Amino acid sequence: MNSFILNLLLPLAIAFPAIAIGMIGSKGVESIGRQPEAASKIQLNMILAIVFAEGLGILAFVLALIMTTK
Repeated sequence: MNSFILNLLLPLAIAFPAIAIGMIGSKGVESIGRQPEAASKIQLNMILAIVFAEGLGILAFVLALIMTTK
C-alpha cells in the first residue's frame, strides 16, 4: 500500500505544479503583452502565484514521503 501511494502521489506532485506554473507564466506574459503599463503589478502577482503553486507541490511531495515511511 505504501509503495502504491508513493508511486501515485510523487508523479502527481511533480506534474500538476509544473502545469500550473506553465499556465501562470503563459497568462502572465499574455497579460503583460496586452497592458504593458501594468507590467509591474502583473509580474508581482504572477511571481506570487508561481510561489504558491510550487509550495503546494513541495507540500504534496513531503506528505507523500511521510505517508510512505509510516
